[in-house]
Amino acid sequence: MSEPTPKARHELRPPTIDEALTNASRLLNGAEMEVGNPPVAQRLDELACTWLNIARFLHERSEP
Repeated sequence: MSEPTPKARHELRPPTIDEALTNASRLLNGAEMEVGNPPVAQRLDELACTWLNIARFLHERSEP
């Protein structure tokens, strides 16, 4: 008989709006630092947009 798997120490939870905005800001700052590497800057910008969309979704979901 197999043993039950132990619970993870940290259970996953959805990000907060502030965390999503912080991630977007961090990625945009990184994109600005990649002036000499346009493909990386573009990818960081795309990831930042994703985090902004997550923040928007969380905000819309929290409205009554």
